[in-house]
Amino acid sequence: MPCSVERTLLVPANINMMQLHYIVQIAMDWENIHLAQFMDREERPGINASLVPEYDLEYGHFNETPLNEVHLLPDFLVDRLAKSFFYLYDFGDLWLHTVKFKKLTKNDRKVF
Repeated sequence: MPCSVERTLLVPANINMMQLHYIVQIAMDWENIHLAQFMDREERPGINASLVPEYDLEYGHFNETPLNEVHLLPDFLVDRLAKSFFYLYDFGDLWLHTVKFKKLTKNDRKVF
């Protein structure tokens, strides 16, 4: 069974998913060498934003929306407090991560 790893990050709501991808990469100490994807649900996602190489988009190999065109607030945060979405990193090893939203409290403001 894989190890459980958890990170708590404070990010602004007005960022796009590419920015969130880079924040996760830094927080996990990864090198950004694999494809990545955000999905609103694991099976049959309604929102599907992927880190897709430009040449693949040109030739229509992917039908996902590039990460820099999907924004955290309107696309993933609306009505989602206490809910989650998924971040898939490394399509070969299928590292699937659950991203959970937490409401910012006064105690959180002291820490961050």
